[in-house]
Amino acid sequence: MIATRQQPCQNHFPGSTTLQEPHTKSPKTTHPANAQRPTTTTTQSPHVETLETSHPAQNQPPNKPTLDPLTATPKTNKPTPITITLLPDPTPAYPLALSAWHTLYSTHSTTPHPSPSTFAQTYSPPHGRLLTASTPTHPLAGLVAYRAYDDRFAHHAPLRFAPGAEVVEVVRLFVREECRGQGVGRALVRELVEVARRDGVAVMYLHTHPFLPGAQGLWEREGWEVLVREERGPWWTVHMGREVWRSELRLLDLY
Repeated sequence: MIATRQQPCQNHFPGSTTLQEPHTKSPKTTHPANAQRPTTTTTQSPHVETLETSHPAQNQPPNKPTLDPLTATPKTNKPTPITITLLPDPTPAYPLALSAWHTLYSTHSTTPHPSPSTFAQTYSPPHGRLLTASTPTHPLAGLVAYRAYDDRFAHHAPLRFAPGAEVVEVVRLFVREECRGQGVGRALVRELVEVARRDGVAVMYLHTHPFLPGAQGLWEREGWEVLVREERGPWWTVHMGREVWRSELRLLDLY
């Protein structure tokens, strides 16, 4: 079960230290009128919440003026606005999740894709969370989710997580091909970490494979650490983890 309230920082990893900086007063900064902050709307219900977060230009590569090939005049590549939504009911994301599974795993996995009802139950609170991304041209550009971790890889010593730690498994990161290169995947991952932090999650585990181009690099850039490499079976598996509450990862000290 995933906790639904934020917990204070706890030392789930032996050897971890937390440094506190002295409080300093920041000078006031005047922001130009055209600089907009991300907007967040939260609707609360007895069991679930819907969250929409707009990711502005800072999540995109800096603008680089280029020359229009027809007029030879400078032009600017504007960043794509990205909106991340936390779905209380994951059912609307099922078609994209099924398409992603066929695109990435159908030739590698012998496990059938779950039914719509199983999918909805797995990624609905309190069992899991599912986020979707949208852009002005694609209302469903990508998705990512997490679910309760079931300890099925505990035969690897580094994956025997600290007793009592709330551990989730990150799954189903997928971005439509025509939406890649716009920061959609990065925005999804960063928002999922924030959701996990509010849920009181301690560790976010995942595994990826070399046949998914760029996947390991993305996770490493977002703070995940390689715990175990399995170089056997029909394809290799890379097990990774990230501690939610600390900047220094001590995942190898968990056993």
